[in-house]
Amino acid sequence: MIDITLNLLGPIEATLNGQQITFPYEKLQVLLAYLMVESNRRHHRQHLASLLWTDQDEADARSNLRKALYILRRLLNSSPSDAPLFFATRNTVQFNFRGNCCRLDTIIFTEQIHSYHQYVLQPSMFYASHISNLEQAIALYRGPFLGQVRLPDSKILKDWVMLHRQCFHQLAMDACTKLIGYYESRHQDKAQYYTQRQHELEGWNETTHQHLTQTSISRKHHTLQQGNHHEVGNHKPTTQAEKAEKDGDKTQSAKKLVLLI
Repeated sequence: MIDITLNLLGPIEATLNGQQITFPYEKLQVLLAYLMVESNRRHHRQHLASLLWTDQDEADARSNLRKALYILRRLLNSSPSDAPLFFATRNTVQFNFRGNCCRLDTIIFTEQIHSYHQYVLQPSMFYASHISNLEQAIALYRGPFLGQVRLPDSKILKDWVMLHRQCFHQLAMDACTKLIGYYESRHQDKAQYYTQRQHELEGWNETTHQHLTQTSISRKHHTLQQGNHHEVGNHKPTTQAEKAEKDGDKTQSAKKLVLLI
């Protein structure tokens, strides 16, 4: 069994049995990403070929698809005893997700979000530790879905990418909002961190910018309050002897002032 990890939230990262995979060309990354994300169904070869090789006729496009699938098999199948990478027929292709040990960050990301919402729907089961579901999701979100990939000039493929990109982006923004709300009265540093993450995701959003400014002010105010509290705590109470000594000093000063007048 092969162990494949594919991270698509941000720059594509792929590993095989812990070792980084180098793809000979970019369309291989897009093909693998598409087949893994859509692994729950079979795909017609003609459809896959038209997604990636839009500028070629059907025969050439299908030929390029066969070559691409062959290269992926060579890259990802480490030995003949491994489970097949694809369920392939003359006309269809499907990624064998269950037959191999596969990790896809988009799946883990959505599972963490879903787990959090399950606890929220059952308040009696909600604990502070469940907020870690959202924290783990945000840690996975390194950037837009397939954000740094040059896509082929296919409207269907671009629409597919944009739909997933918007969905994951909104989930990340909502998760940051919930984390900020949770930590605002509990942990100012974490509230500031997730506010900053939200600002990085939507720096153009005026509401996000205002929230960042407000959180920064709240954090400074909290720090100032802690400093004042520390000073008060370190202030030693004046003893009766010290008070008498100070009063005596004040009396002597007053007498000197009278003599000078």
